[in-house]
Amino acid sequence: MPKLKTGNFNIDYLDEGEAPVVLLVHSAASNNRQWRQLIEENRSQFRFLAINLFGYGETSAWPDGQIQSMSDQVALIEALSAIVEGSICLIGHSFGGAVAATAASKMKENIKALVLLEPNPFPLLKVANKHEAHEEIMELFNFLKHHGEKGDWESAAERFVSYWLGTAAWPSLSEDRQQAFIATLPNNKHEWDAVMNMDVGDDVWQSIKADTLLVKAQETKKSVAGVYEAFQDICPHWDFKEVDEGGHMAPVIRPDLVNPLIMNFLKAVY
Repeated sequence: MPKLKTGNFNIDYLDEGEAPVVLLVHSAASNNRQWRQLIEENRSQFRFLAINLFGYGETSAWPDGQIQSMSDQVALIEALSAIVEGSICLIGHSFGGAVAATAASKMKENIKALVLLEPNPFPLLKVANKHEAHEEIMELFNFLKHHGEKGDWESAAERFVSYWLGTAAWPSLSEDRQQAFIATLPNNKHEWDAVMNMDVGDDVWQSIKADTLLVKAQETKKSVAGVYEAFQDICPHWDFKEVDEGGHMAPVIRPDLVNPLIMNFLKAVY
């Protein structure tokens, strides 16, 4: 995969297809390979730039001891988008959705279309008075922070997977897959810093110029459903869609449901 140097960091990314350009931002504890089906099926129609965020693939790890902000992740998006001319589309899932939305609020006219798949700007829950949803995600956050500070990444990984995919998910993974997942969790520690300190004021989202699609699964977590409902109030002009199955990981588990929504939206915009 090609690499791009920006400041003190290297960015690892995929580059496949022909313009117009779609920049893909993966979820936490994942990588840019989560988009392979979307890319393979549609690279004759779009040029896909699939970034690896800090610590994934061969993108530089975030330095320990430094507090990561959402602006740090957005800087990666800005650097990669600068290698192409004209406006682009941004697509982000979960943490990648929060990064993509923040990038769109900063990059304005440079973003033509924005697709957010279960984004996680969780401080929005408190602002929007989604009390149960906020308590639910804070319980997860506090558990992961506590065990991460002790270096107990195995417990953190099991809880992370169990929250998003159900209690049967972790024991169903092979030992190799469990170990690979555990190895990604230190990245997630920094990502929580970025999420929990992000600006979630109405003006941030209302400043987004791009045509925007927000997608969630019907049976998703209360925390993500609360974010979806908050955005419906803040930005009612956005396009809101649901998929029947797949939960929070529907973009990975059920791309057959999610990818057609993405492509129909992009084709309508372009």
